[in-house]
Amino acid sequence: MISDLGYCEDPLCCQSLNHELVRLFRCSIHCDRLLCLDHLNAHNFYYEEEKKQNAVVLNELQNNLTLYQTIFEQQIQEYRELVHQATTLLLHKASSIIPIEQIRPVLEKLQRAIAVYHQEKSWIF
Repeated sequence: MISDLGYCEDPLCCQSLNHELVRLFRCSIHCDRLLCLDHLNAHNFYYEEEKKQNAVVLNELQNNLTLYQTIFEQQIQEYRELVHQATTLLLHKASSIIPIEQIRPVLEKLQRAIAVYHQEKSWIF
């Protein structure tokens, strides 16, 4: 493909006092402007660097999402176990007296879980 002669559309070239005709190439990667070879190469370098940084950040996002999902699944399991323990104690209260030593640890776990929840909510907002 033979390139056209014209003026580079890069803002840095447009500001230059040396406004001469140069070979132009279309930047088809991201801006669709007609650029001189120097600015086309600069755009390509910028694009490649952005692509690398994007991959790093996306990898970090994936790792954090995986970790968050693992933590959340553990919290759900702990929630289910705690609800089961408390519900079991409450269901047995009608048929027999349950020793306080069995009730107190479950009550304390519930209170700690509630306190953590309130701390997280106040931290987020």
